[in-house]
Amino acid sequence: MESNINWIWRHRAKLLMVALVVLLILFVIQWYAIRWFISAAVDLFEPQFVSRMPPSIEKNEVAQTIKQVKIVVQKMPMSLVSGRISWRKVKSAVDYAFLVDGSDPEEVKTLLTMINAAVGFRTHE
Repeated sequence: MESNINWIWRHRAKLLMVALVVLLILFVIQWYAIRWFISAAVDLFEPQFVSRMPPSIEKNEVAQTIKQVKIVVQKMPMSLVSGRISWRKVKSAVDYAFLVDGSDPEEVKTLLTMINAAVGFRTHE
């Protein structure tokens, strides 16, 4: 009877070890997929964002913001774990982007500032 119980526990331990390895592999694949999807979204977002800028907004300012977002996304998941990306600030920036139409330069500058703050980048003004 004792041998039968040891055999059961050894097999359970092996099964749990296999499950743990599978979960770790899925975790890594998930992070690469999330990073890829966010990078693709930024690449799709960039041309439209730049083309809709009011003439008074410098293209360099927009390019710098997009560059910072790309850098932070490429460092995921560590940028998320370290707190460099603030999901609360990202949500606020997205909500604000849906509220404004982009014709007022002040609204666009506010949106750029919010995006920079969400990814942990401070502009020196």
